[in-house]
Amino acid sequence: MIPRVDVDTSVIAGCLDPEFRHHSELLRRAFAEQHLCAVITDVTVAELSLAPAGVRSLLAQPGFAEAERVELDREADTLAEEYIRAAAVSEQYRADAEHIAIATVQRADIW
Repeated sequence: MIPRVDVDTSVIAGCLDPEFRHHSELLRRAFAEQHLCAVITDVTVAELSLAPAGVRSLLAQPGFAEAERVELDREADTLAEEYIRAAAVSEQYRADAEHIAIATVQRADIW
């Protein structure tokens, strides 16, 4: 079974950042070569919709284009609310709470 890796915005945008490019590209290639399975949430896609065109275009690159897409469902939304209520994540970072909750509910192997 191929490990499922939850991919957040920083991994995708990292492909264009000189500081993180090497490692982000290694991950993207591992996804493209099917050594790992990329899992991209609708929260990440929403965040990327606000990014520059060059970053958004990375979703069409091999490795990210074939990613498993998952959504914030009722179970993940409830879990995100619990993270915030328990002060594990601040309300200010609701998108992070949602992202973590989706990865948890979807049983990503790595995040």
